[in-house]
Amino acid sequence: MKCKILVDTPQIPRWKLQCIERLKDRNAVEVCDVGRRERRTIAKRILGGKALRSLPVSANRLSTGGCDLVVDLRANAVPDPLPFGRKPYWFFCDGDGGALGELPGAREIASGSPTFTIELRAWNGASFTALRCGTFKALYSYARSMDVALEECSRWPALALNVGLALGRLPETPRTPGWSGASRLSLLALVSRLARALITHFYVHLFVDVRWRVGLIRGSPGSFLSEGYRPQIEWLRDRSSDFLADPFVFRPRERRCVMGERVDRATQTGFITCLEIEDGGKVLEERDVMRSSTHLSYPYVFEYLGAWYMVPESAQDRCVALYRALDPPYVWERVATLIDGIATCDNTIVRHNGLWWLFCTHKSRDSNLNLFLYHARDLLGPWKPHVANPVKTDIRSARPAGTPFIAEGHLYRPAQDCAKAYGDAIAFSRVTALNEYEFSEELVSRFRCGAAAKDSHGAHTISYSDGVMAIDSKTIVFASPTVIRRRLGRLATRIVSPAT
Repeated sequence: MKCKILVDTPQIPRWKLQCIERLKDRNAVEVCDVGRRERRTIAKRILGGKALRSLPVSANRLSTGGCDLVVDLRANAVPDPLPFGRKPYWFFCDGDGGALGELPGAREIASGSPTFTIELRAWNGASFTALRCGTFKALYSYARSMDVALEECSRWPALALNVGLALGRLPETPRTPGWSGASRLSLLALVSRLARALITHFYVHLFVDVRWRVGLIRGSPGSFLSEGYRPQIEWLRDRSSDFLADPFVFRPRERRCVMGERVDRATQTGFITCLEIEDGGKVLEERDVMRSSTHLSYPYVFEYLGAWYMVPESAQDRCVALYRALDPPYVWERVATLIDGIATCDNTIVRHNGLWWLFCTHKSRDSNLNLFLYHARDLLGPWKPHVANPVKTDIRSARPAGTPFIAEGHLYRPAQDCAKAYGDAIAFSRVTALNEYEFSEELVSRFRCGAAAKDSHGAHTISYSDGVMAIDSKTIVFASPTVIRRRLGRLATRIVSPAT
């Protein structure tokens, strides 16, 4: 594939240079300087960070022939009548189709939105196609927000080309609804918004703590597809503890059990516990099921051919391990390593349309932002990465949040909405395409646990088995003096010795 890359000047932002280098891996690339100089404002120099730092690129004068694809990386790229005939024309833009400009996403952030959207679009002379779309969290620092978002965006053109070659046509992704806000950027509003976000960030990380608890709901998960659903939650009456999360309900040998995560107070590492419960939420018995020197969480449990399996998250071990119950629910043996060498989070397995599918996020690529997908014909593998990985980039609905389910013939996937905070809500999406080359889904509803429990400030895992659902709920509390002193000590150490 011969690609012509349009730039404003031989000095371009770092993320655009990364984009060009990734395209060069498998394509013939010619970079063309259009000659429209990009202004380097004080705001960009102060706020921009690494991703927007200008670096040199070797560029030729603009020519009109000899290419299969035009990728426009100009700051104010728009599908204008440049002399390329009907060559495919790709460009980046905001969620509303506006040019990224010098400060991508700044208008949305300045308006107070917790997120901002960037798209890679294709223009065929008559209509647009969204090739890739990402909705990113507006962080406490504009530079940090751009480092995360633009690192992802720099991968998109090369990824879209690879997917297109596999499909034999251009890939398409569902678009995020267009943002309707101020048409012009107010730098004062942007700086004010960032200052408030920075203060909130430090306050939360120094003085706020979170408690998690688990409750049961009678019914089916399809009820959550209605925005107005307000379930009656029976909270587990377990032993005194500040932390029980990631619940997966299942019923081995006619015993209703909930597998979940607790945290060892001494080491602050998670481990897997199992609670046997009766109607009304009373806990009959609890036993530790799995402990490790590394953190364990999200004990995803499922049944296949009469056997119970579990896939706990073990990101620190950089693998996805499959366990089978020898004596359910308390005794398990490791039977396979499904994925090795990758720190994955919230591994969720489902069998659909004759294949096994594993949904997860990668810790190295923002645990809450990018959805990765793997598939296999046999549960034990081999597991192959999806050709379009990451198949979704959306802080509001990427990270898995429990057991997928079938309702009215469609597959639905619960996911975490982390736009405002981790564990803020659960988003339910209908899967509209799932095969070895494509994945898409559309948002149906969101559930915030506060709607059903006054002292709840969020939820991030839901599961279902035999007419009963298990859900967790977080409560925000003021941290203890001991915890605050420990956090202040760590902060002081980082300030004095930033490299440690």
